[in-house]
Amino acid sequence: MRKIFISSGHSNKPGRDMGASSGPNIEGVLSVEFRKMLVQELNKLGISPIVDSDNTILSESTNFFKNITSPDSIVLDIHFNSGPPTATGTETLIPGENTEVERRIANELSKCVSETLSIPMRGTLNGLKGVKTELDSHHGRLGWMRLRGENVLMEICFISNPSEMEKYHLKKLDLAKSVALCLSRWVGSN
Repeated sequence: MRKIFISSGHSNKPGRDMGASSGPNIEGVLSVEFRKMLVQELNKLGISPIVDSDNTILSESTNFFKNITSPDSIVLDIHFNSGPPTATGTETLIPGENTEVERRIANELSKCVSETLSIPMRGTLNGLKGVKTELDSHHGRLGWMRLRGENVLMEICFISNPSEMEKYHLKKLDLAKSVALCLSRWVGSN
């Protein structure tokens, strides 16, 4: 049975890496909140994920996870994208050197977000919509992708797009339920 490890991506503590912001929305606050909702939904399904602390930054989270993940773990990092106010869509990033499982999980996560929030999926990899590699990110290489396991980094929607954020706030609990169901299908799968 696979274990699930979930990071909120950024800290929710002022003065630490809180990620992108737009108006009242702060990425670290949103990602911590979503991670908590997702964990509650996974718990209802009998799954107990391992999570990082609310106020940790990337290096602390990766250090925490690096010795406890295994090759068959699902390792999820939650983020919100940022760009111009018209930028739209969801995407899930995977390592440059990726597995079929990573590609399929990423595609399913992007589908969950796209269908729940009624937003498009960004990118296509090997015919799978909503999937990009870390090489497509503005960083080119992501520290998160160095952890053992099936690595996925979910960019839920654009924090900089007021319409997407309105949809997110209205549907975030539905989204947590949908993502939990998606992940639960992979727990017993190797």
